[in-house]
Amino acid sequence: MHKQGDEVSLSMFSGGMPQNGAAAVGHSHFAGMNSSSSSSAIRDFFTVLALSFHAVFEGLAVGLEDTNTGVWTLFTGMNKKKYCM
Repeated sequence: MHKQGDEVSLSMFSGGMPQNGAAAVGHSHFAGMNSSSSSSAIRDFFTVLALSFHAVFEGLAVGLEDTNTGVWTLFTGMNKKKYCM
């Protein structure tokens, strides 16, 4: 049973370690943060950016199609590709 003064204070910047010397309860979400996480974040950003540009060009291809048959053909092809990915 916990009394009112028994709470363990965990700080976001303490890596999940208790500030009052008691045993840590739970886990820290910051345990894996290191210098390689910044390169991972940059890689993730560029991946999202590339996929966004790809989607814009797909939309332009459908929008510039002249016939209904062409639109449906592109729509079907894009859906098949997205399903495989």
